[in-house]
Amino acid sequence: MNNEKVEDSYRELLRVDPFFNVTLPPREQETVDLLKTREGGLLEVSSRVRDCRILLDGIDVGATGETPVRVSLIAGVYQLRLEKPAHQTAGTRVTIVAAQTATVTDLAPKAQIPPIAFLTDRQGISVIVDNVPAGETIRLSDLKN
Repeated sequence: MNNEKVEDSYRELLRVDPFFNVTLPPREQETVDLLKTREGGLLEVSSRVRDCRILLDGIDVGATGETPVRVSLIAGVYQLRLEKPAHQTAGTRVTIVAAQTATVTDLAPKAQIPPIAFLTDRQGISVIVDNVPAGETIRLSDLKN
């Protein structure tokens, strides 16, 4: 059995499925554990926007909250995305280096404010959505032009 090919196979498996946790025969488990120890790094993700799903190469690894989410990964480059309903997805590439921690704190999905129509007989009334100025009312006849 070619140990290098076995390691390459497990390395790729751990890249594709960072949470691979199947009980293996002792010799194979030793190979996987050695890879995780020798080539493993840590990703730490936090965001000012709470309750975002954290996706790493499309795999859901948790949600943002009060404390950072920490994920052990094999060294390599990963696509990180933060998703939340009614928000524009935010993403970046992260490089994991063996025995180091990569920290991502500046990624935050932007809220998407849907179009709102107010019918009013007055123009110039300030509209505020979630404590953010969203414009002013205008006359209906101005919309038709």
